[in-house]
Amino acid sequence: MKSDAGHMAYLDGWRGLAILMVLLAHFTPVHGIDLGRFGVDLFFVLSGLLMSRILFEQRTPIGRFYRRRASRILPAFVLFVVIIVAIFDLVGLPTSGQELAALLTFTSTYATDVWKLKAPLGHLWSLNVEEHCYLLLAVIAAIGAVRARAAAAMLGLAGLTLVAIAAHFLLSRDPNAPYLLNTECAATGLLASAGYRAIAHRWRPPTWCVPLAILAALACYAARVPWYAPVALSPFLLAFAVNHVGGCAPLRRVLEVRALGVLGLISYSVYLWQQPFYKFQAAFPFHTAVLGALALGACSFYFFESPIRRWLNANWRGRELVSVLPALVRPESP
Repeated sequence: MKSDAGHMAYLDGWRGLAILMVLLAHFTPVHGIDLGRFGVDLFFVLSGLLMSRILFEQRTPIGRFYRRRASRILPAFVLFVVIIVAIFDLVGLPTSGQELAALLTFTSTYATDVWKLKAPLGHLWSLNVEEHCYLLLAVIAAIGAVRARAAAAMLGLAGLTLVAIAAHFLLSRDPNAPYLLNTECAATGLLASAGYRAIAHRWRPPTWCVPLAILAALACYAARVPWYAPVALSPFLLAFAVNHVGGCAPLRRVLEVRALGVLGLISYSVYLWQQPFYKFQAAFPFHTAVLGALALGACSFYFFESPIRRWLNANWRGRELVSVLPALVRPESP
């Protein structure tokens, strides 16, 4: 799969593993472990790695960065939201104007309780986190003085998410409160992965460290583990693992399996469309809801997401942000 950050088949497989964990959690749950949140965190750390490569290694202009992100995320997202909202309005389960506005502006985790929405749209909380981090990383990349210390800035922000989690918990005393979906709490893995990417090349850990880190991270999602382990420990373990998985040949070969790569290719559309099948899987005979999720996700990718993205990337041009914000941006010498 060709991406903004270049082709690395094992990262397609990492993405495929992430959506596989989400599907397992929703359609064939493994009791005693939260594979769904594990899968979402796999997505987050991969996003951090890729964004760091695009902005700080390849030094993609900010305007182009935003156009590429918008062409990838927005068309399939808007299509999904409009269709789901329309269908549920027709059956008497309307989404309010405030809820719809929050969804479309990626502010739903702050404006509403996403799990109380009548339509199956709660899973879109993770896109809020990603979009907010895209803005944050782009600001770091755009301001020369901060960009020179990007690794420290991003790792520092990852550390501050732990402070935010602790502060929210001390105020509410409830580890299950919706605050854990807020960006200031949920962005730990993405920011840690992006920051660590900038320094990961300085050393090469032993091969066994990567699968051990993944297994240790997975253990954090077990039911008997303290609630803070998956939000405070696992993101750093996964950030380490995704940045070094390319140096672990056995694991890399597993992630390069074609079926896992194809699943990773269509994972965004599958992630969007699996939620209504998950919520209403009892209506599908013989546990076929997951097949419907995969089929509709694949159709969304091949007939809408991918063609629209290619067309936008080929035809959408604009002035780069560096020409719009000259006072903020200080392009660095090669």
